[in-house]
Amino acid sequence: MKRLTTLLMALCMVMGTAAMASALEVQVSGVWDTSFRFNDNLGFSEEDENDHFDARSRFRPQIEFIASENLRGVLQLQIGSIGWGDEKQGGALDTTSTSATVRRAYIDWNVADTSLNFKIGLQNLSFPSATRGNPFFGANVAGIIGTVGFTDEVSMNAFWARPFRNTDADKLKDNDMDLFGLVLDVNMDSFSISPWFAYASIGGQSGYWEYFNNYTWGTSSSAGAYGAKGNTDVYATGLALKLVPVENLTIGLDAMYAKMDNDEYSKDNFGSRYYAIEGDGYYMALTVDYAMDWGTPGIFAWYSSGDSNSDQRNAKFGRMPSLGFDNGVAMTRMGFMGSYGHGMDSVVTATGTGTWGVGLQIADVSFVEKLSHTARVAYYEGTNAKSEPSDWLVGAFGDSIYLTKEDYAFEVNFDTQYQIYENFTAVLELGWIYMDLDNKTFEYRKRQPDGVDENAYNANLILRYAF
Repeated sequence: MKRLTTLLMALCMVMGTAAMASALEVQVSGVWDTSFRFNDNLGFSEEDENDHFDARSRFRPQIEFIASENLRGVLQLQIGSIGWGDEKQGGALDTTSTSATVRRAYIDWNVADTSLNFKIGLQNLSFPSATRGNPFFGANVAGIIGTVGFTDEVSMNAFWARPFRNTDADKLKDNDMDLFGLVLDVNMDSFSISPWFAYASIGGQSGYWEYFNNYTWGTSSSAGAYGAKGNTDVYATGLALKLVPVENLTIGLDAMYAKMDNDEYSKDNFGSRYYAIEGDGYYMALTVDYAMDWGTPGIFAWYSSGDSNSDQRNAKFGRMPSLGFDNGVAMTRMGFMGSYGHGMDSVVTATGTGTWGVGLQIADVSFVEKLSHTARVAYYEGTNAKSEPSDWLVGAFGDSIYLTKEDYAFEVNFDTQYQIYENFTAVLELGWIYMDLDNKTFEYRKRQPDGVDENAYNANLILRYAF
């Protein structure tokens, strides 16, 4: 509770100061979500111990302090996600704590009489995508983004971000992670194209490896990237292309490649094996949508490289490395990170790397005012080789379920959205996944007494107040 009180007092003081400055304009916006979720067997196991019902709230207020058309400050807070009844998250009776954080805090500055803009501070950095998200990087991060407009249609973005820095007194060597990049944006009436390039330097003690270890689940008891010695280099390049060849028809294409390399050897989770972190991979995605009066039918597909038998034997990888995926890839609502607002994390994969799939969708079908529906079906498989990889390989890069070429899934989503008031919306997400996992691939799958439970379900009701 002290943490929340401190944040609210600071906010009141800032807004009070702003009110005294007549030249300063303050704009407040935000999103208030409440969700009620029922799910079953999200771990695809007969021993599934997930709670089947969950209720929670999340509040994201954003305040803009506008000095002029050339200068403003942006502050976004987040209170929650608060699980109802959860004492640690501030949702229990007479609670003494809460989950309140600063989500974004940056200065937005235009250099006078130029087309040059800088955003400096904690902000969202998402790499270009013309489909449903970029698996290489998309998250809130501290850094500087500079944008220069050459013409109304052409601009260039350059950035430096620092996703991690470990200040532990025992970890002051190789304790930073830095990310640099360039993005060219070309926007025309019938097409847009955004080629990009990125380089990252990852310190072995920066916190990057723990990020993936803490995020992944559902693989094995010891899954997760353990870490790397010294410095790891990552090079990546890609292209996002959107075409509108005729009216109402939109085609999106993403293609990217990334390589990770570290020549120093590190121990695995059990301290009994040494390996060098090395690998590279690619990701491609395609969407085709045709807007009609009653809805928008479309198709989507993706393909990503996977780990080979040689990779798995040598603790290398053939999947495209991912550096941060809070935004993730939204191919579906349940298996991927496509949930509306305050929904749920991905059940299968946050990035789609190491998989391929195809899907059909009919979006925004509406025959009644303020009521719309979206139906989606998808089939996907793994592109990783069948032989069992090391624990490090299984847990890396955001795969909740490590899919091999012997594994496949079939997913169905049906979503309904109703605009209750102008600023108040109700969304009902219904999802089902049939998962066929090869029990002979992994030792941990063999140990399950009744094997893998093949069906998972999710129903999520979100009430959103946006202002």
